[in-house]
Amino acid sequence: MTKVYSDERLVKDLKRVAKKLGKNRVSKAEYATHGIFNPETYYYRFGCWNNAVENAGLVPNKRTGRIAAEDLIRVTDTLRFIIFKRDNYKCVICGQSPATDPKVILHVDHIVPKAIGGNNAHSNLRTLCSRCNYGRKGVS
Repeated sequence: MTKVYSDERLVKDLKRVAKKLGKNRVSKAEYATHGIFNPETYYYRFGCWNNAVENAGLVPNKRTGRIAAEDLIRVTDTLRFIIFKRDNYKCVICGQSPATDPKVILHVDHIVPKAIGGNNAHSNLRTLCSRCNYGRKGVS
């Protein structure tokens, strides 16, 4: 049998953990260690972790803040093709191309990584060869 807890009970426990930690923000990992409920309960009830944190009057985690739906979408094959075509199927750093060297593998790279707020906008994407993308330029 599944127990159903009120929003107030869930928020109260989140506030309790924040007070215990002496912080005005609580990460999901911290709550998993010190909280009573499974953090997934907050997702089901509030839609995402930060909604629950805000509902408790705490400060949401900036790094994992609300993400726009378009930023959750991976770089699709269509988008990859658009970026490759825009960059003339060449690495924008070293100029390598599979047309001149079949060993070259091209990647679509995020200039500002998604992990720190980058998105899939065309202006944030570029074509890099695998060597430049992995930072091994000049290494065989």
